[in-house]
Formats: sequence, C-alpha cells, structure tokens
Amino acid sequence: MTQIELSADSIRKREKLEHLRKEYAQLCAEREEMISFEKESLYTLYLNLVGHANYEVFCLSVEVSALKLKVQLAQAAFNRSEKPNLAEIEKTVKKQLEHYYEQIAQQARNLEIAKTSTPIAHEQSRELKELYRLLVKRLHPDLHPEQEDRFNDLFLQVQTAYRTLDLDFLRQVVLKLEMDEIDLKELSAPNTEQFIERLEKQIEELSKNIKELNVTFPFNYREKLSDRNWVEEEKKQLHERKKQLEREKQIYVERLELLTE
Repeated sequence: MTQIELSADSIRKREKLEHLRKEYAQLCAEREEMISFEKESLYTLYLNLVGHANYEVFCLSVEVSALKLKVQLAQAAFNRSEKPNLAEIEKTVKKQLEHYYEQIAQQARNLEIAKTSTPIAHEQSRELKELYRLLVKRLHPDLHPEQEDRFNDLFLQVQTAYRTLDLDFLRQVVLKLEMDEIDLKELSAPNTEQFIERLEKQIEELSKNIKELNVTFPFNYREKLSDRNWVEEEKKQLHERKKQLEREKQIYVERLELLTE
C-alpha cells in the first residue's frame, strides 16, 4: 500500500485547523458557561447581597415620586380654587407611573426566584463545568459537522442537563462515550480552507460576544460581589438612601394631608 505524503502546506493547514478547533471549543464552553451557569449564579448572589436593599430603595423612590405627583396635582386644583379629587389624582398617578409599577412587580418575582434558588456544592459545580467542557469538545456540531444526528441530539440534551445542573446525566454521557470508544477527533471536511475561514469567523464573533457579555449585568459585578468592602459600602449607601427617601415620604404625606383636608 502506497503511503501518501502530505505537503508542508497541508500539514500547516491541518495544524492550524486543529488549533482553531481547540480555540473554538474553549470559547463555546466559556460562553455557554457564562449564559447557562454563571449568569444565574451571579444574579442570585447580587440579589442576596444587595438586591433586596436595592429593591426596597427602588420601591420607596417610586412611592415618593407618586406622592410628589399627587401633591403637585392637588396643589394645582387648590390654586384653581377647586377641591382636589383624590380618586382622579390616584388614577392619573397610576397611569403616569405604570412603567415603574411593572418594574417593581418584575423585581419582586426575581427576588422570589433567587430566594428559592439552591446552587450545587462547589466541588460538584467544578465537576459539572469540567464535564460540560469535555462534552462540548466532543459533541459540538460546529466542531464535528460529519457526526451523526444522534450525536447532535445528544449535544442538545447535554446543554439542557448543564442548564438544569443535572450532573448525573453528564457523567452518564461521558461514560457511554468512553465505553463505546467513539473517536470524534477525525475531521473529514471536504474543503479544509473553507472550514478554516468559517472557524476563524465564528471565533471572532464568539470573542466579540464574550467581551460584550463581560461588560453587561450581572457579569460586570463579578469583582464587586467578591469584594466584601464594596458590598458593605453598597449596603451602607443603600441604607442612607432609604432613610433619606423615608424623610421625603413623610414630608409629602403631610403636604398632601394639608391640601386635601
């Protein structure tokens, strides 16, 4: 049997392709980890550390805004020598602040979800991530376009298991792949040059997406939430803001009572 010798260019392209595949797999795992695991964890941590206080301040600020608007409407009626119609004033205020009331309701739902969230143990979390990264490299359709549909379906199940923190399922998948001695490393792409260009484009898009995610909430709170000094200072500022709003609330309550006596 005649052995086919690869040209230097072919060897270079194969090496480049293998490097790109590893880089793409790493970026896929990183983005999926951010979206499916870290996002929820960071958000839950944010809510539990300062989110509740933030929610209270936000609710109080909306309440103060509503009282301020009621005072303005009552004062306008008083200036026209009319008796303020509290029912109409309430209706107007509710309509103008409807957007803020919707935000309060949404934040309340988020807090309730965070309160019942039960993150898995640290060691299990680390294993979950390691298994997921391994399975991304072995099953991701973009990395293995030649694989059978059953493996594409299996990858979708792996994604669902990762999002739902189903560690046992990921363990079973890894074990099955090892037992069946499935080798997914061979690439049979008909056009290596085209596949290289495709991977380079996807790597660029993934890198850009990850950078954008890192500057959005809650990822931009990573360092702050792990900084005890920042957390304590944030709590202190929220406490002071709450006291200030409570004083403002009392002022507007008294003014409204005077205008509507």
